[in-house]
Amino acid sequence: MRSTEAPAALEGSGPARDITRDLYDQALSEEMSRAGGLGVGPLLYRQLNRAQVPAPGADKESERRIHP
Repeated sequence: MRSTEAPAALEGSGPARDITRDLYDQALSEEMSRAGGLGVGPLLYRQLNRAQVPAPGADKESERRIHP
């Protein structure tokens, strides 16, 4: 991810910068994990679950295939 961004003029370079970035990324990922992530999982679940519900007026055969 980091290799795709342009270097910032005031950021500097070297091992200290790399260590600081790594520590920041680790702390950010731990905090996001504690907070429940970004919410992408529940969003995908709702979208996929909605896709399996038959449309109103769907024939009975397709309804039986979806809800045995």
